[in-house]
Amino acid sequence: MTKQKRIIVLCTVLACAAVLTYFAYGWISMFRHSKRAAGVLLDRYGNEFQTVASYLCAVEHDSIVIRERDSDSMLLLLTVDPTDGKTKNMDVPIGEKEVQKAASKLFANGCNNITKSGDTVEFLFWTRLMDFGAGVVWHEDTETPPDVQFLTRLDALETDGWYYYEADFNEYRLGKRVQ
Repeated sequence: MTKQKRIIVLCTVLACAAVLTYFAYGWISMFRHSKRAAGVLLDRYGNEFQTVASYLCAVEHDSIVIRERDSDSMLLLLTVDPTDGKTKNMDVPIGEKEVQKAASKLFANGCNNITKSGDTVEFLFWTRLMDFGAGVVWHEDTETPPDVQFLTRLDALETDGWYYYEADFNEYRLGKRVQ
């Protein structure tokens, strides 16, 4: 076998291994999510969850995202830019160091994304590619369910206003929805 063929075979094997690892990680990570796991997270990092949720609910904007790679700022979705009057997504610094530290700690312990929608704050911990997400959600109004897109499961946790949730696009599309 020539050197060029060996390199091609090696590259093909490595590419296949990378693809298999990527998909295996997605499926294996699915077995870690549960109401119990969410309760443990809330018990362990309750102050951090509450600090971030309270801060986001105090911000007068309906749609906010804090991303792992940039936990010292938040993305305000569809905001009118005061400089040019156009509607766009805007990065805005998080003004409180305590909130930045709390968000960083949550991200360091498995959180993938923090999203505010209305008066619901969603902490995404478990995902499977693009169609499934699960985590902890906080909703200020305990009389109505949290506003989570494609919500298929919602279980109250021991602390009032906090829930374990699952959002599954495929299940939701087929009619399995939380009422």
